[in-house]
Amino acid sequence: MSKYTYQSGFFIQKARLDWEEWQQGRVTWKFREAERDESYVTLHDASRNIWVLLPLKGGMSYFAYGGDRGWSNLYQITVEDSTARKSGMQFLHLSDLHILADSSLNRAIEQRLQFIRRTYPNHYLILTGDIIDNEGQVLPGTTLPIGLTQAAMNALVTPPPPLGPLAPHLAKTRQALGHALKLLSPFKGRIYLCPGNHDYGLWGNLYFAEFRQAFDSILATPLLQASGGLPLGTGSTSKRPVLYSVMDGPTKVCLLGIDTAADPYVAGSGAGVATGAVGGAQLTALQQFFLPGTVVPGLGNALGFMTLAFFHHHPWLHTEPALKLLDADKLMAVLHGNVDLILFGHKHVARHYTPAQVPNGGIRHGALASGSSRSETSAFEITISSPNPAPSIRRVPIL
Repeated sequence: MSKYTYQSGFFIQKARLDWEEWQQGRVTWKFREAERDESYVTLHDASRNIWVLLPLKGGMSYFAYGGDRGWSNLYQITVEDSTARKSGMQFLHLSDLHILADSSLNRAIEQRLQFIRRTYPNHYLILTGDIIDNEGQVLPGTTLPIGLTQAAMNALVTPPPPLGPLAPHLAKTRQALGHALKLLSPFKGRIYLCPGNHDYGLWGNLYFAEFRQAFDSILATPLLQASGGLPLGTGSTSKRPVLYSVMDGPTKVCLLGIDTAADPYVAGSGAGVATGAVGGAQLTALQQFFLPGTVVPGLGNALGFMTLAFFHHHPWLHTEPALKLLDADKLMAVLHGNVDLILFGHKHVARHYTPAQVPNGGIRHGALASGSSRSETSAFEITISSPNPAPSIRRVPIL
């Protein structure tokens, strides 16, 4: 698929006759293809009655108003093949897919994932939690935890433990996970994910060990987590950070997946609303990993690895207490000065934070907050190449 770029944006073909113009990371205008020959494609925006003549091999584009085909210069166009493999490595940051047990309600996210598969065949995917939504109705932009407004009504029909059995709720969770596996399997071998509150929690609020076990066995393990990972720390029953390494020629990346969902194996975390916590065991493992002289990070630094940390909850924006990462300050203190970029989701608000906008600084290239990829039409693309000292970050279309 080709992109027709100019200084401040680009045109891209979305379907056989449907085109979009993008500027500043969002769709600005939509066009319908009217005709084409070997040199130009003619696009029409009916909302403004504007025609655009787009050069298929690059060069000057032209526009005309209404029925007047007196063409005027528009943009100098460069053709970019978005499916071509670029030097280095490229990642797409997605989050909060909220794949539901009712497959008929997943058509929008299915279309997005199909578009991503066609358009970015060589990109790695990083998914920062809330991959499923077992029994909630997805409400993008709500200030409440997603599904909370439906929880009381659903609980009257099928009460959760201790008032009712877990089985019907677990069945829906397993069904949603099965749909997620089917939708994400085409990306097997190039996908990294961490859980969110909806992956472990009923309505994103009540946490059960059975949900976590189902997430691992039905989704995370079959997807193979790209090249596999090295669990850090000790213990098999508590959540642990996981280290992945990705290498492409001289370009080397460490990905550090951190679990901020409530841990149903730890006393007192069975009902955390939509809040999150890293937990003492994970914090200790991370501290030990980043200690000077530790073999793995020391080797990584020596070999020029760039380190990306990814997790679900927002690590400092906590105006809504029910969405808070409870030990965010402790996590940021560990990551300070040790990672190059952090990625997260949860709040359904997409934003690129510069290093200066990260509280207390210390994150070399800032942070990326993903919106809900169930409804967003764009996502952050991260390009890492050697010997470039900083990643290239931009918004790209995902539908």
